[in-house]
Amino acid sequence: MELREAGDGAAGEYERPPKKYSWSEVRQAVHDLRKELSSLSTMVPMAISFRKLSNGKMRIYFLRTPQNGWEVTLLYTDVTPSQTASNMRLDWRPLIESNVALGVSSGKWSREEQLLWERQRVAAWGIASYELHPKTGRVLFPCASSLFIAEEAPNQSPPLVPKSLSTGWGAPLTPAMCPAMPSLVAHAARGDVWLAGDSLRRPARLTYACKGREERLSDDPKQAGVPCYVTQEEFSRYTGIWWQPQSTDNVFRIVYEEVDEGEVKIYSFPSSQSSSGEVEEFRFPRAGTPNAKSVLKMVTFRLQKAPPTTVLDYYQEGNSNTVASESPGNSSDPLEVVDVRWYELRHSLKEVFPWFEYLARVGWTPCSQYVWVQVLDRKQQRLELALVPVSEFNVPVRYEQGSDGGRLDEESPASGSRQGDRTQIQVLVSETAPDAWVNVHDILHFLPSEPGIVRFIWASEETGHLHLYLITCAVNGQRAMTVTDIMAEDESNAAVPRVISKEPLTDGDWEVMGRKIWVDEPRGLVYFVGLRETPLERHLYVVSMSAPRQVVLLTKPGHSHSVDMDESPEPRSFNGSWDCRPDEEESPSTRPPPVPPPQILSTRLSCGALAYCTLWRSAVPGRRPTVLHVYGGPEVQTVTNSYKGVRQLRMHMLAARGFTVVSVDSRGSKHRGRLWEAAIKGKMGQVELDDQ
Repeated sequence: MELREAGDGAAGEYERPPKKYSWSEVRQAVHDLRKELSSLSTMVPMAISFRKLSNGKMRIYFLRTPQNGWEVTLLYTDVTPSQTASNMRLDWRPLIESNVALGVSSGKWSREEQLLWERQRVAAWGIASYELHPKTGRVLFPCASSLFIAEEAPNQSPPLVPKSLSTGWGAPLTPAMCPAMPSLVAHAARGDVWLAGDSLRRPARLTYACKGREERLSDDPKQAGVPCYVTQEEFSRYTGIWWQPQSTDNVFRIVYEEVDEGEVKIYSFPSSQSSSGEVEEFRFPRAGTPNAKSVLKMVTFRLQKAPPTTVLDYYQEGNSNTVASESPGNSSDPLEVVDVRWYELRHSLKEVFPWFEYLARVGWTPCSQYVWVQVLDRKQQRLELALVPVSEFNVPVRYEQGSDGGRLDEESPASGSRQGDRTQIQVLVSETAPDAWVNVHDILHFLPSEPGIVRFIWASEETGHLHLYLITCAVNGQRAMTVTDIMAEDESNAAVPRVISKEPLTDGDWEVMGRKIWVDEPRGLVYFVGLRETPLERHLYVVSMSAPRQVVLLTKPGHSHSVDMDESPEPRSFNGSWDCRPDEEESPSTRPPPVPPPQILSTRLSCGALAYCTLWRSAVPGRRPTVLHVYGGPEVQTVTNSYKGVRQLRMHMLAARGFTVVSVDSRGSKHRGRLWEAAIKGKMGQVELDDQ
């Protein structure tokens, strides 16, 4: 790779920038460029969801800044499904009434919300996330330390006037609608799980892990429903609340994570929101020090009509006037939460997996009979995917501030003790990476299966690249003790994997992106985003479960694609494109700046591998001083054929100010295979120098 014609800081004279900028000028330039790039980034639709309307049209929901606006809000467009492609520009309309005050401009954001946004890398201002219930059209979104719901009525169409939900204490974090009764919303607030809803008389506190002593962090080490810092920052899991998809016994169940950070060291930092010398306390596990400890628990409760009294006891026993979860909204009478009970696992995850350190992923199977977990060891070299039967949550627990609602009776659907048979937790997948580390991903899709059998789609790097596998396992079997099992000191106490078949759906020296797949179960088709054509471009592919490894490209090479799909079983054909060229109606801020677009180049390293880099040339002619930016992993790929907006703010700013910038993805960066990534294991800072 030869860049000397662009200026590489080597021998020879180069032209200095025509002006030396003062600090205030540089600061203002950064502010202006950040504002412009942020506005461009939020003009692209984000968080796309689909809902079929009664008239046959498909309504597409998404987040975006409206024209001539600066706050991200909810928009929608209606599409008529057709077998013929159309280049007609879609009509984007506001879903939320723009005149309704959501508190965005007031700056009313809690410290917890700001920390969550920081870990999620949220750069926009306004509505950062939402949840859609496709059957009812109910939309839930948090904003400015409040929760809002918006729902279409028979006589009302968008734009909708959102309604604020009463949420009790603190700012609501990571809210989730109940799948069986979307008027119920579980969320975390001040270290505990709460229940809100427009059908409730008032919010209900479901857990009592946090003591509420906010003045001293050391006095309150536990929290429920919120993952610890490492889980959020390193594994991108931000929620600790999971609703059971469906129930047949009128009992609502929520599995939640309880975190104990009592052994994690506390550090004090100057407050970013105060100029008077105040400090803020944070828990942070440095290398070699104890991490937070996670346990899975379950809370169950029922609903009944609230009596016409002012003072209510929300945790009294009783089954009278119980409201079934399958028939929400049948009465306008307010409801109350009763019969609250808490359970923990008969054998904790630490007992079952002695090496367990990180709870990477959690969820429910579609049948609602199992909770699945992904557990990881501290070195991140061993990962196991396991099924936890609901019946394993059968040890009653009580909180110090809880009432007798935590008492277990004979009629409880989850009854048992810590004694008795072995745990029924079943391992489905066990992966190790002794020479590297296991990358955590989000690809897991359970398929309809026969009793005693579980079929699912999983992604693995066992061949050196992340690929899709169709796996069939037997469940409910007894643990098979082999000589190897007995000799292994750290062997799991769960039932070992009983794999019936394992078929690779994709293969080759390229990667499947680990975020999401879409499965058309009736047709046996799996849609996914991958890097088969080039590691620089994301494309949409499809593969049939009946014809493995016959992958078909669905998008056009030469571009990098972001994909969202409707998962309904009906045939669909959507052709979406984003045109950033301004027209007469669009803001002048969308016009491209007078700076040459970046170029992607490649070079062969001394080890023989191919490395890619991005070159930003200055608009000023002649030799220019050069800034070299090298990234050596892990977890991120900086050089791609796509627009990255504020993530490349520094490069755009330097190029606009007369510098040439070269950004290099060295060994250790993401999406080039395990061998490429593992080159930095135990050698951080050395491989990058060798590559340069």
